[in-house]
Amino acid sequence: AFLIENVLSPEECQQFIKLTEDQGYGEALITTPTGMVGMPDVRDNFRLMWDVNAEVLNPIWERMKTLVPQVLRFAVNFTIDHLIS
Repeated sequence: AFLIENVLSPEECQQFIKLTEDQGYGEALITTPTGMVGMPDVRDNFRLMWDVNAEVLNPIWERMKTLVPQVLRFAVNFTIDHLIS
């Protein structure tokens, strides 16, 4: 694991916080053989599932991609290429 600091400005952080709060968070469900269920004893948090678009994703990736280890960079580039094509 590694940490990349200061990828987003404080203003950008606030924009993302507001955006996600406006969309709303929901209970983080667990996938089971019988479907999605709430199991707070296993996963006790809320989340937002957000399909981000290339307009949002690309500028952030461009800022940090040289800081990501090469072995991970391939996987991320592959994923980004498929998201935006």
